[in-house]
Amino acid sequence: MVKEFSDAAFAADKGAILGPIESRFGFHIISVDDKRDATPIAEVRDSIVSVLKRQGQEDFLKSIKATLSVDDLGAVAEQQEPTKPSKEGPSGNGSGSGDGSGPAGGNGEGAAAGE
Repeated sequence: MVKEFSDAAFAADKGAILGPIESRFGFHIISVDDKRDATPIAEVRDSIVSVLKRQGQEDFLKSIKATLSVDDLGAVAEQQEPTKPSKEGPSGNGSGSGDGSGPAGGNGEGAAAGE
């Protein structure tokens, strides 16, 4: 609020009509409908802090949601699915370690076969 306007408005009594008041924006007519005493900041501080925190949290969540896409959500869901054990066991063929280095050779023929 410009100084000329605020000085006139706050100096007037309830019910007063002021003007014309000149400011850099032109001429003004002011009607003072109501006046209240200012509330001390200590009385409203906690509610102001609460509102600002909630607004900050909402803004943060909106910014996160704006960066996500359906593909992102699907990828997250896939990563969180538990892995299911194979029906054949850890080696995949049920014969030894499955890497070809065990006693069965990983091919089911045994160590002496082929000699």
